[in-house]
Amino acid sequence: YGAVRQGDLPTGAAHGQVHRSPRSDERPEDRPSDRAAAGADLRRKSGDDAALKVCAFFDMPLSQVPFVERQLLRIASSRAGEKLPTATLCYVWDDRLPQGTLLHNAYTHRVRYIVSHGTLQRWSEEKHDLAADFQRAFGDETRDVPLLTAVAIGADTDNTGSHSIGHIDALRLLQKKKKNLKVLMPHLASMLKSLMAL
Repeated sequence: YGAVRQGDLPTGAAHGQVHRSPRSDERPEDRPSDRAAAGADLRRKSGDDAALKVCAFFDMPLSQVPFVERQLLRIASSRAGEKLPTATLCYVWDDRLPQGTLLHNAYTHRVRYIVSHGTLQRWSEEKHDLAADFQRAFGDETRDVPLLTAVAIGADTDNTGSHSIGHIDALRLLQKKKKNLKVLMPHLASMLKSLMAL
């Protein structure tokens, strides 16, 4: 696993520290205790913090972004000196909101959250359909799933001024298997023959 610790410099996910993986002889109980971000509430700006989150950045065409959001994004990109993602979907660890809760970031509609949570100091396995979740989160703006440009792991405690520790292990991005057309074609031909015989 890797540990993401946040709070020593509570100014956002950019300052999250990724620590080493454990030694082969190191026991799970030897790792630092997990710690949630005290006072976090993803529904409010003052509580928009998380002990752990995995974010996927998508290059959604700017033309599909609502007009006001488009102008705000252009201003933010200009100030940042780089092109910012037009759509970001984050799986956020939170022990207060129900599992699967979908909500917009309190500061910008360009970032949307899906809540995941487990038990402190215990590993839990998460599996998500990224394309389906994107459509669920951004389906009000587009029917297509745009190009995935990056995946980031982070944590932040800048709004609550708290400290947090989270762990993540074996993050994998898998492509769905496509059905083999060569296998399907004989079945389709057989179905067509049956229909023509009716």
